[in-house]
Amino acid sequence: MKKILTTLTLLITLCSYAFGQYDYHFDQPGVWEGAGMRIGYGEVYIDGSIQKNVDYIEIAAFINNEVHGRQLGISDALKSFTIGGANKFDNSEITFKVFNHLTNEELTAEETAIYLDEQVLGPGPWDPYKIYFTTSQPVAKIGNTEYNTLAAAVEAATEGNNEITLLRNAEGKGIVIDKNITIDFNTYTYTFVEEGVGDTPTKSNGFQILAGNTVTLKNGALNVDEESKDDFYILIQNYSNLTVENMKLDGTNLDMWSATDGDSYVLSNNSGNVSISNSTIKANNDGTKSFAFDVCKYASYTAPVVTLDATSTISGIVELSGGELYTNAALPIVAKKSFEKVSGEVGETEGWGTISTPIANVNIPANENHDLYMYEEKTAMWRYYTNENGENAGQPFSTFELGQGYLYANKEDITIELTGTLNVEPVELNITYTPEMGDLAGFNFVGNPFAHNISEAHFVTTNGARLSNGFYVVSPDGAIAVRPANAVIAPMESVMVQTDAKTKLTINNVVSPASKRSEINNGQLEINVANANYSDVAYVSFNDGKGLNKIGHRNAEIPMVYVPVDGVNYAIAMMNQDVTEIPVSFQAATMGEYTIGVEAQDCEYAMMTLVDRFTGIETNLLLEDYTFIAKSNDSAERFIIKLAMDNSNGDVNENFAFINNGMMYIYNIEGQGVVNIYDVTGRPVAEYNVAESANISTSEFAAGVYIIRMSDENGVKVQKIVVE
Repeated sequence: MKKILTTLTLLITLCSYAFGQYDYHFDQPGVWEGAGMRIGYGEVYIDGSIQKNVDYIEIAAFINNEVHGRQLGISDALKSFTIGGANKFDNSEITFKVFNHLTNEELTAEETAIYLDEQVLGPGPWDPYKIYFTTSQPVAKIGNTEYNTLAAAVEAATEGNNEITLLRNAEGKGIVIDKNITIDFNTYTYTFVEEGVGDTPTKSNGFQILAGNTVTLKNGALNVDEESKDDFYILIQNYSNLTVENMKLDGTNLDMWSATDGDSYVLSNNSGNVSISNSTIKANNDGTKSFAFDVCKYASYTAPVVTLDATSTISGIVELSGGELYTNAALPIVAKKSFEKVSGEVGETEGWGTISTPIANVNIPANENHDLYMYEEKTAMWRYYTNENGENAGQPFSTFELGQGYLYANKEDITIELTGTLNVEPVELNITYTPEMGDLAGFNFVGNPFAHNISEAHFVTTNGARLSNGFYVVSPDGAIAVRPANAVIAPMESVMVQTDAKTKLTINNVVSPASKRSEINNGQLEINVANANYSDVAYVSFNDGKGLNKIGHRNAEIPMVYVPVDGVNYAIAMMNQDVTEIPVSFQAATMGEYTIGVEAQDCEYAMMTLVDRFTGIETNLLLEDYTFIAKSNDSAERFIIKLAMDNSNGDVNENFAFINNGMMYIYNIEGQGVVNIYDVTGRPVAEYNVAESANISTSEFAAGVYIIRMSDENGVKVQKIVVE
């Protein structure tokens, strides 16, 4: 048998005596037949605040609008509250009212349904029950409509009617925000009490602001009640585009979690664009596992970008573990980067990553299972990070240098933590150029010294030296992968840049006007070649600048694609817009099937044709990619890309050969020409020097499909033909 109580959240226990000097407001209960129902171990809340040691609060229980129990005064004593004759009212509604003798205000419990098992009748003990009351004084409003709780206002907000104004200091549980909304705290403070929100089982957030929304919090304060500190460890967990303006975010009472349970954050930024201005963020005083805010990319969400202006004050450590932080404040920071363990011995080609520091003179974390290398331009070799001179010659360096790039690997999965003061000042590096290194001359490994993305536009050189367009990154599969000039370098990432002269390189915190390239963008072609395991890419840029020489991968199994120009092989080749033919070289590391495709970026062509020089096959790259067979000893000069802004060139591959009675007849040869015959795998079968016309016996050819490629003074023609 169950008793049904229609009130809010849960029932609550009260003390059984009055310790004040007030007269009862509610009528004296009658004498009821049957046993009373005793509610033990409970608490009374008004507007979210627990009522303790107050003599002016009176509570009464009603069945059918008749008083069945009353209590004047509430203390901390865990006494019981008896509802007379309750067992005679099966399935009846039991309601509760509170009277505040200070304000002469009568309150009714919030609406909900609560079920009490039969065993609550009679003596206790029982689990604590709670009753929640709301005063008639509104907490917030939207337009002219007032709401008794902030949560109710958030729930009521709609698109176009979503600006909430706080009307007084208030308390309440955690709130999930999943809509576009503005909360103007109007100089007041909102305090989180009792329980937070979030994903089960970690419901410990004050505000949980979900992705896909735009939210503004302004002109007030947020904190956590001291009695509720064990229930909260994040004041605001954010995945949205968030503006924090003129706010005081106080994390003093956020729970200080242990290292195994997690950290506490006043503002946790897991996604979205976040702007913090004219605000104060104060972390818990613990100082080791408590953070003022973090910039932490979570799962598959878009990485957060946080901008902190100069009018804000941060008291506590900031954590950077994915995403970007833009600020001119030299904040205390913990910068984190994770690495997966190498599959084999440290020093092999796979499993490596790069690291750089946004903190000056930070100690390198001690770990006996790691390898750390720098790149030495004058020898084109990776050098173990050790002192070369002085009394410490041969010993590993102990600190990371701002702007220097490092190659890192570890035998274990690991997260590197760098702790110190965030660098916000420009960094200067000496960049070397050794002409004797030939195509490898001028390559230097540099690191991002800031907490936000940078690009080539942040680089400034001296002495007229020029950096090549684009740069290289080292990927975990052992590739030295090219990135175009418009690519970014993430925090704690290192890249390979190329200079054409010895220079001093300045890496600026902001884009320097002196480093800006032409604002005119003529576009580029991205050429991608891949097999089942690896891929490589090259670019043809139609903008101003200097080409980036092609360099080999650390993993010899990765194929290479590049563009040869005037005897130099380029990963990024610079060409004029009016070019009509682009040579493309390809080197297979292993025999197998490969696919090549080309994407026009910020430029358009009416015709983009790939010509396979081996087979003569032409492919319309605007419609499809081209798949082919290649071997490691094939000639690299395999492809040509033909471009046209319109279709005026037409199709030049009219038929020029046919077979009749065991003879292959080739005609329409202009001057001297060469006929190459290939099988369908691209392997050469025969070659003939021809003039005007040619008759070739097919008796030596096995039955099958062949590609006929004829080169004469008019150009190249290709045709498929079948020998039966």
